[in-house]
Amino acid sequence: MSAPSVAPSVERINFAFSWDGRHAASLAADERLELMIHMWTCEDGFTELRELPVPPGEGTPTSLLPLDDGRILLCRTAPGPVHHFSLMGEDLGSIRCDKLRIRPSGDPAVLAVIATRTGESQGAVWRITDRVEHVCDLPGLQLVGGGPLDHEGRRYGLNRQGAVKSPVAVTVADGTVTPLFDERTEDEVLQVTCRRTGRVLVATAEEGTFHLRVDDHVPPALNAIDGAVYPLCFDDSGERLLLQVSKGVDQRIVVHDLRTGTTKQVALPLGGLCGPVAFTGTGLVLAYSTPDRPGELRTVPLGGTLPPAGPEPEVPAVLEQFPGPAGPIEAIVYGRHGWRTADRVLIALHGGPEHHWSPRFDPLFARLARDGVTVVAPNQRGSTRYGAAHQSAIHGAWGGPDLADIHHLARIVKRPGGELALYGVSYGAYLALLAAAVHPDLWSACAVVAPFLSGPKLYAEAGDGVRRLLERLDGLTEIDDEIGPRDLTVLGPRITARLMVIHGTDDPVVPVSQSRALVGALREVDFREIPGAGHNPLFDVDGTPLPDLIPRFLFPR
Repeated sequence: MSAPSVAPSVERINFAFSWDGRHAASLAADERLELMIHMWTCEDGFTELRELPVPPGEGTPTSLLPLDDGRILLCRTAPGPVHHFSLMGEDLGSIRCDKLRIRPSGDPAVLAVIATRTGESQGAVWRITDRVEHVCDLPGLQLVGGGPLDHEGRRYGLNRQGAVKSPVAVTVADGTVTPLFDERTEDEVLQVTCRRTGRVLVATAEEGTFHLRVDDHVPPALNAIDGAVYPLCFDDSGERLLLQVSKGVDQRIVVHDLRTGTTKQVALPLGGLCGPVAFTGTGLVLAYSTPDRPGELRTVPLGGTLPPAGPEPEVPAVLEQFPGPAGPIEAIVYGRHGWRTADRVLIALHGGPEHHWSPRFDPLFARLARDGVTVVAPNQRGSTRYGAAHQSAIHGAWGGPDLADIHHLARIVKRPGGELALYGVSYGAYLALLAAAVHPDLWSACAVVAPFLSGPKLYAEAGDGVRRLLERLDGLTEIDDEIGPRDLTVLGPRITARLMVIHGTDDPVVPVSQSRALVGALREVDFREIPGAGHNPLFDVDGTPLPDLIPRFLFPR
């Protein structure tokens, strides 16, 4: 039985399960983006939803963890960054770090186990009892993969980077760290664990190619699955393994039986996982989102089908392949009017650039589709999940192959006399502005959030993390072709479309100075500089949600 229905205007993020899996929770925001807590009790395949207020005086939580007794551990982040923890209004202490991952604990005296990372190499493990307690330092700690190694939560398997990547076991009580396997010369990455049996799944490198290994065995069928495989969890027996398999935008859930070497597929509607997955005695509990519905907790029998959550979707979406200059371009198309007949079309560009669009709920796309606009969200060259060649095509060529794909797509979807607009955030904003500048005749309007001027100019002002990304993807190389260097201070004045630029003053990724310099080089622009906002602001300066403001600007009628 699925969860109760939810209004399409509510968006949910940061799903988490309690240790025993009976409780799940997420942060939720209504149409005014006011935060609340949604909590589920999961028993015998039934999910009961409750709505809880965020305790007053705690600020805005950034993540949460439901406990086995139904209480909620909240984490909120302040500049520094400093992460403050509280339990039902009681302050438990804080941790100063760049990133963290909160994990549930099976020890009744320990509320949570936390892995933190600062910079490139500084890592640590913490526990929360009636206060935040330091367990141990762990240089090179990675925040991906791993899990508890026993049912009491006494030991956790984590990954760390040394000469190679290798898993370690951390004893939570005293901070003892021991290697999980014998020393190797190639990477081994702990993926998921079965806490009842101690069984582990590891991705192990052999001459540069990764294989999935269960304990000491490499199952042939598990390594022959077609697509990008992302392990999710074991069942309680450790005999079945749940996997997410992706090919482009398409996602499948696969159950692999380790005893028989066989796999079964769980049929899913168009959409995507947006949180954790748990095995129960009767089936799966998963956080799933579709184009017309925000993430919600759903249950599905093993070997069964996840049914549609409601009647005909208000925001229908389909996958389409468009011809591109160097091969097909897959895109998600939102709206009741197909692009072939629509007179108002938006091409939306994802950030990253190492990222991709998934067919999940997006409040901006949902608002546009309800207003009769067709949204085309392409995964052009440079996007992930389409193979190494597709992803690496823009290395050393930011605004090259991907820009060519967007122009090719625009000429396909533009209708005579119709309106064609652009939208993008971060790298997508940079690419949208390039597209609007290089072929200004194609576009009627363009709205961007947190753009930058060029790879080299961003490098000069960005923090260490962004600089490392630019170096790794070779975003500093200038393209030598008929367009010239992809510098928006030079190309930006060519833009003739109506233009809106939105940027938070406290953006830690792309400094707001990038947008200020851009606006100074343009003839006319609606510039919304939002005090105190970060990389992806939620509101404009007057407190209007951007999913309301942007559609009115792009398509004013």
